[in-house]
Amino acid sequence: MTAAHILIRPAVEALNKRLAEARKHTPGGRLTKDEPRAIVANEAKARGMTPEDLLKWASTHTE
Repeated sequence: MTAAHILIRPAVEALNKRLAEARKHTPGGRLTKDEPRAIVANEAKARGMTPEDLLKWASTHTE
């Protein structure tokens, strides 16, 4: 496992967890267009990343 994986894995896992949790509280499990963007922005900000970087890593480093 590379250092990048060690650093980014917690952010990706937290993002996926927050998205799953948000889906539990919406009708039919569907989020509006703005909700995932807000979750990504908040999670990225909390981890000192840009939302674009977090999304890039999330799309390429999911297991």
